[in-house]
Amino acid sequence: MAVVRVRFKLDKKGIAACAVGPELRHAVHDIAASALPYAEFISPRDTGDYESSWEIVDTIVTDIGRPPMARVAAQLANTSDHAILVEVGTPTVDPQRVLAKVLDWIDVLGRGT
Repeated sequence: MAVVRVRFKLDKKGIAACAVGPELRHAVHDIAASALPYAEFISPRDTGDYESSWEIVDTIVTDIGRPPMARVAAQLANTSDHAILVEVGTPTVDPQRVLAKVLDWIDVLGRGT
């Protein structure tokens, strides 16, 4: 039986290029876009402001690794003036935790269940 030796060299420049490349940029944006209708659907509708204030923010983050490596991200954000109050609640109103529910929905979607 022949012995095969494989030498693997990590292509750090290639990985870094993929992490900010157009394919990954589109993929993360598409995930956020697929969650947007669900976020709108479960939003409280007292005035309609919160429900209509969702947007996708495409960005690049550099908070991982040593040295930090840039990677694309897409944030599903609510720009309503009272978004934080909807999320965490007030002394008289229970928290709605819309973003946490959307993250759970994305997690289930990603597992295909």
